[in-house]
Amino acid sequence: MSKELNALEQVLVDTIHKVGNLTSQAIDFASDQIPDVIHQLLVFKLAESIVHITISVIFISLFLWSWYKVKAWASENQEDDAIIFYSAFIFYSAFGGIITLGIGIYALCNLITVLEIWLAPKLYLIEYAAEIMK
Repeated sequence: MSKELNALEQVLVDTIHKVGNLTSQAIDFASDQIPDVIHQLLVFKLAESIVHITISVIFISLFLWSWYKVKAWASENQEDDAIIFYSAFIFYSAFGGIITLGIGIYALCNLITVLEIWLAPKLYLIEYAAEIMK
């Protein structure tokens, strides 16, 4: 019985040592990879924000272009039914203006994110980690 306990204790000690070695190897691997992972995260978030800004600018440009087209169309056809055309133009301007304002604010938020990653990446990482923890 004593030999069985010693053999069991030896197997247990060997297992603990193997787990300890694997844990230290995993910690070494993680500590080697953390700087690269953080760099990749920053590059990805920067690229994501730039894509959002680009799409926002495209939408705002399309609205402004179409707004000028509708304005020109309404001014060309003012003798037909001026009230209908100007009502449509005012509705289009108000609705499109509200949408454009929202898209502009969204683009501005993404621009702030780009600036934060570029100027203060550590602060961005702290805020990002805090956001994930919520």
